[in-house]
Amino acid sequence: MPLPLILAAPVLAGYGAVAIEMALAILAGLTLYAAGQMIANDETTLVPASSLPQQGEVVTAPDAAAQAAQAAVEAAIAVLGTAGALELIRRYNRPPRIPGIGVQYCLTAADDGNYIHFNLGRTIPLKLGDTWKYGETMLWVSPKGPQWRYSREDLESRFARGKPVKFKDEYQGTQNQIKAEEYKKIITYKKIHGRRPPGNKIDR
Repeated sequence: MPLPLILAAPVLAGYGAVAIEMALAILAGLTLYAAGQMIANDETTLVPASSLPQQGEVVTAPDAAAQAAQAAVEAAIAVLGTAGALELIRRYNRPPRIPGIGVQYCLTAADDGNYIHFNLGRTIPLKLGDTWKYGETMLWVSPKGPQWRYSREDLESRFARGKPVKFKDEYQGTQNQIKAEEYKKIITYKKIHGRRPPGNKIDR
């Protein structure tokens, strides 16, 4: 990146929280870019902790981003696995088909009971608030919600085959971003529970 960013905690502290937030926002952007490039190129060798900058040390943005990116790579691979991390980057970098801002959402159980699990071919018990499905849609209007994606009948009975679900928006972004976020959450759920959420038929 051509623009150097000086990360010196004592200096930034003198300018208040706004300066710190701006510096972190710039670094976050550089980190995401560098992490994406490293994962895409399968450059996942980590630097030793002793080589990371210490508090108050002056570091230029490209160096800081590269070091932070390696930590991001390690975290992504730990959660998603190498193949999952690569797929996440591919999804994020695909050309968007629809412009604008959409939402990644979660459908949760609206009461205690047995809910259909599409991958098991049977119902399983869920408690109020348990995740039933992760999804994404560009047909969403804030603050009205998903009226162009799911009707009231869909949420109350049709979608989960007779059981009610609640719609909760979790992340807003471009089409690429919400698809990547949906995929990440499905894969993370699988890592924890050993299978997809009940309402997700595929990893998408």
